[in-house]
Order: sequence, then C-alpha cells, then structure tokens
Amino acid sequence: MNARLDSIRQRYPRWPLITLGVGALALIAMLTVVPHVVTALEPQVDLRTGGSGPVDGYIGCYLSHITGLLIPDPSAGTAIVEEDMGHERTVPVKWPPGYTGRLAIDGQVDVLDEKGVVVARTGLRFELLGGYDGGSSIGGASRTGPISWLACSDGVYPAPSLR
Repeated sequence: MNARLDSIRQRYPRWPLITLGVGALALIAMLTVVPHVVTALEPQVDLRTGGSGPVDGYIGCYLSHITGLLIPDPSAGTAIVEEDMGHERTVPVKWPPGYTGRLAIDGQVDVLDEKGVVVARTGLRFELLGGYDGGSSIGGASRTGPISWLACSDGVYPAPSLR
C-alpha cells in the first residue's frame, strides 16, 4: 500500500495542495451562496408599509407610543394588541418604507428593516413609537380609511415585562 502511495506522490507532487485549494474554494462557495439561498427560500410576508412623508402637513414621525403584544395579521402582516388605554384593541401596524416580513419556522412573523436586520417578531411585546394613521382628524383635516399604527423606523423597543 505504501508503494502505491509513493508512486502517486511521485507522479503528482502537488496533489495535496490542489486538494486543499479545491476544498477551500468549495467551502468559500458554500459560505457565500448557502445563506442567500436559505433566505430566498423563506416565505415572505406582505407587511403594510409607508407613511414617512408629509401627512396632513406634518413631516416626520408622530410623538406618541403604543405598547402591546405584536401578533400576525392576515391583512397587514402584523398588528399590535394595544394595552395603553386600559382596554385591548388590535391595531394593524404600518411599518416604515423598506421594511419586510418573513415567516419563521415556528409560524411567527419576523419584521426586518431596510438593511435586513430583524427589529421585531410577533409573539413578543413591544413599545412602538409613532401614531395612528387614518380614520382620525388631525388639525381639523379629516382623514378616512382604516386605522393603523404608523411605526417610526427608530422607535421599536422590547416592552418591559408585566408585573
């Protein structure tokens, strides 16, 4: 057996280097391609998004907040069960432009910002900065349409635990 290995080594003196190089290239290819393939295979969830531009003459983000359990919503992607006003009301969440949703293995919805970073997940409590969008009156201007919570891009925080 050693004679056979010696003859292979004499015929192909660079064989170990070639094998190592091919193995390294295969590893690099797997590390760069596989995460993109796995992400592409994850089911996407349509999130309600928009609303960071002028709204009834206001530009920017509302200065209010809502606290509650974030839940999956069939029409908006996510909704929050409002706890702030002494009653529970479910309000669809409208996320900033560029945010996307993805369905996790456990059936929860991950909310990703424009960079692809998970900023929220259904099944957990959050405090969302922002304000109501639609179905209200602001500054005397009547707004129609379904009420939703317009979340700010820099205002998504895990809610403190209930005591």
